[in-house]
Amino acid sequence: MDEKLVQILFMIVLTLYILVKDAFVPLIKKLNGTKHNPINLDRFYQSFLDFKKAQEWINKKFEKNIEKLDERLDSLERRK
Repeated sequence: MDEKLVQILFMIVLTLYILVKDAFVPLIKKLNGTKHNPINLDRFYQSFLDFKKAQEWINKKFEKNIEKLDERLDSLERRK
């Protein structure tokens, strides 16, 4: 019985949070005359570029490691 009560309370709190966040806050900002822009596209694009640079760096590092392991495997095969 206690678990059901906790689940019901959690769902009520979650519903209220979503309602306030997605409905009331934008409505209040609209009534006050402030523009509501939840996504700053410049920041989003810069984050995307940073991610791509990091991804390229990691890929290069993996390629170097793979090449080293291939060379090591070739040298070990030659010894046999």
